[in-house]
Amino acid sequence: MSTEQHDAYGKELSRISRHQSDAVTARITVFEALTLAGVSPAQRNPSSPSRPRRANGPLRTM
Repeated sequence: MSTEQHDAYGKELSRISRHQSDAVTARITVFEALTLAGVSPAQRNPSSPSRPRRANGPLRTM
């Protein structure tokens, strides 16, 4: 791998890492806001059993 390719690869990894970090920070901020608004963890959990589940069907591809 040439130095230019290595630098581009490193920059892309850095960009992805920043993106993931920003996403985690945003998620934490939302959970903190929900807590301050009085929403319980059970109410905000997307995998809560009280939430209706979609039927598993074939994936649509185009």
